[in-house]
Amino acid sequence: VADPRGLRRRARRINMLLGRLRGLALVGGLTLSAFAGSVFLILPAILVLLPFNGTRGVYRRWMRAIAAAWFTLAAALLEYIGGSRIVLTGELPTARTSLLIANHHCRLDWMFVWCVCVRARTCSTLRIVLKEQLKSSPFFGWAMQAFGFIFLKRNARATDVGRIERALRYAASCARGAATLLLFPEGTDLSDANLARRDRAEITAACRCSRAPRGRRPRRSTRSSSISRASSACSSRARRGSPPLSVRWSGRCSA
Repeated sequence: VADPRGLRRRARRINMLLGRLRGLALVGGLTLSAFAGSVFLILPAILVLLPFNGTRGVYRRWMRAIAAAWFTLAAALLEYIGGSRIVLTGELPTARTSLLIANHHCRLDWMFVWCVCVRARTCSTLRIVLKEQLKSSPFFGWAMQAFGFIFLKRNARATDVGRIERALRYAASCARGAATLLLFPEGTDLSDANLARRDRAEITAACRCSRAPRGRRPRRSTRSSSISRASSACSSRARRGSPPLSVRWSGRCSA
């Protein structure tokens, strides 16, 4: 008679192996498709269509088609290869111009917003706000710039606001005013390393405030105050209107 505990351990090992294979297939599919699209579809269009005024309209339509195809492929890989289960609560963005504000709990949660955009059919007009360091990524940086993503320095408010305004004007001129902007007000993911870095920064700021002369108020962080105002505005709007869109996911793949 077979040992039930041994069978359960064997089943767990098999499930773990299958999860790792799913994770490798997911990462490989996303990486290879992004690399192939950047080199064989985006780069030739940049060299052939973008330099000439008469073909820039074709270039914009080509970039929107590539963005819609790749985001749809990525969402399919997440759900069918990665085994992710997407649960949506609320109303999908149906307006031609939409602002998506999302939490940033981990380093991969932004990928699941693609599944929302596929269901809302807004992949071709999706613009994601990212930190400027990602702009110089090899191959992938080309694709993100070609898709019209917005890169922020996060320490120069006037420069960042100007970039957002120019990007939105460009997006409005491309697809008859249709644009979907994805924004993470937290600015970074809430991983353990970033939380530890934030705690160290708060301790350092508290020590500086304790050593400051009496009667001198410490300068309030512009980033924190702007995030607080944005959160308050969103909360009040949610109380007045329909509930915000909520996205939950679960998966069977592992790294």
